[in-house]
Amino acid sequence: MKHGILVVLSLLLLAGCAGGLMGGKVDTITVTAETAATVADRAVRTNALYKQFCPTGAIKAADCAKWAAFYPKFQREYGLFYATYKGAVLGGDITSAQTAAKALEALSDQLLIFYLTSQGGR
Repeated sequence: MKHGILVVLSLLLLAGCAGGLMGGKVDTITVTAETAATVADRAVRTNALYKQFCPTGAIKAADCAKWAAFYPKFQREYGLFYATYKGAVLGGDITSAQTAAKALEALSDQLLIFYLTSQGGR
């Protein structure tokens, strides 16, 4: 996941360089790249919280089971988002980048529910 974060951050540089070629649409792409890095970081932090608090019972077993099922799904879907987004940025395809951003938003919403649940263990 760390590698993914670094690659997403490198997209910021690519997006910045491509700004002149994309008719000023780079702001949307930059914001999405920053959001993607934040979502990836939140997933790693949330996973750490579940690993810490599930064994102690501070997070309900049912919630731990839901997280155990969700996290691999998150990793797959984030990977798909990243591949689509990277291709869109490199190809200058704003529409595909925006579609990927919507998919990331949905994934982020799901992650937020797990993150908030994990806060009960703190």
